[in-house]
Amino acid sequence: MLHTSKDVIIPKPHRDKATGRMLKFEEYLKLPIALMYDSNHFNAQGLEALASEAEDILDLAIEMLERTEGRWPYDAEDERLNERWHEISRPFTLGRTGCRVGRGFLRRHRHLFQGV
Repeated sequence: MLHTSKDVIIPKPHRDKATGRMLKFEEYLKLPIALMYDSNHFNAQGLEALASEAEDILDLAIEMLERTEGRWPYDAEDERLNERWHEISRPFTLGRTGCRVGRGFLRRHRHLFQGV
């Protein structure tokens, strides 16, 4: 599914079921994981896609409300994290789709980027 510039998304973090280790974004945005959408496929790889956290969902709703009211709440760090997400996901989105990843999600999960 391709997203538009009007969309703001929050991806699901992934965890290695055997070790409990959270996968870095760069790890689960590689083949074959990047193209998996079914829990059976994740299970076969020993992975688990985690449910979105309530805080991430609330932040996303607030962010969308701000956007619809014409306020753009992004600072330089938000732009850097969003651009980094698009850099590593680009091979699987047929180029940058223009959507944003929720700023609260990226801020809270920045540790899941390699080298950020």
